[in-house]
Amino acid sequence: MTRLIHALLRFYCTHSPLEFGKGRLQKIGRSLMKGETLQVETRHDVTVEITLPEDAGWEMLFYRTTFETGTTEVLERILRVDDVFLDIGANIGWYTLIASKQAPHGKCHAFEPVPFIFEKARKNWELNRFENEVVFNNMALGSEVGAELTMYTFDGLYHGHSSSSTLGRSDYTATTVASTTLDNYIAERQLDRVDVVKMDTEGGEMNVLQGATALLSRPLPPVWIIEMNRETSGKFGHDPADLLDFIAERGDYSFYVVKRGWGRLQKMTSTRDYGDGDNAICVPNGRDYLRL
Repeated sequence: MTRLIHALLRFYCTHSPLEFGKGRLQKIGRSLMKGETLQVETRHDVTVEITLPEDAGWEMLFYRTTFETGTTEVLERILRVDDVFLDIGANIGWYTLIASKQAPHGKCHAFEPVPFIFEKARKNWELNRFENEVVFNNMALGSEVGAELTMYTFDGLYHGHSSSSTLGRSDYTATTVASTTLDNYIAERQLDRVDVVKMDTEGGEMNVLQGATALLSRPLPPVWIIEMNRETSGKFGHDPADLLDFIAERGDYSFYVVKRGWGRLQKMTSTRDYGDGDNAICVPNGRDYLRL
């Protein structure tokens, strides 16, 4: 009976054009899985291993065979076969996998500071046997070189909400990890090109940008993909739009947005033209692959 329920939920979530109720149905399905480990073949031709309910939030891969479809399709659209991609806040490695598939002759540098989540990202990449080069970094990025950062994971939140802020909560487990700036990392590894950066650090994005001013000042800076989250940004004392302003002040950029990460791509009219939870796509002059 449980298998039939999963099959029905998966059929509805994958094939129905209606979004109504999908999130709740996926949570119901997750509650029926007691420590099950699944290898999910997605519609994007990557396979992801998840354990439920431990990897809560990622059950959508099982029920919908996709994640943040709009943003994923943008990344598939803009990545070239030899591009260098940085995945900052890699979590279990979804965007590292997409980049590895799209840029088989490229390189990826993935950053995930929480050790147990880091191991999941590395395992998922190994599972797919991609041919590109990936450097997995169990560390954080911020505004200081040679620093340490305390990361918090929360009993009452998905591990994708891991942050260097307590978020005002008390149900956390703390882990201290090494941290450096993105500019320092790039200089140490002599990366002469960086083409696309995806950044989701649960409020720590401004610190990452402050440590990446040399990268932003390059003649051809990268495309940035950034989650716009008012709650987590607010815990660090800024608004998500401040991130886009910081980038715009340092180069000629066009800004796009993907609604909630899942919806359609549209041009932003200003750096305030977004909704909470949207993904902003920041494209510098010379790389505007997304003209609408």
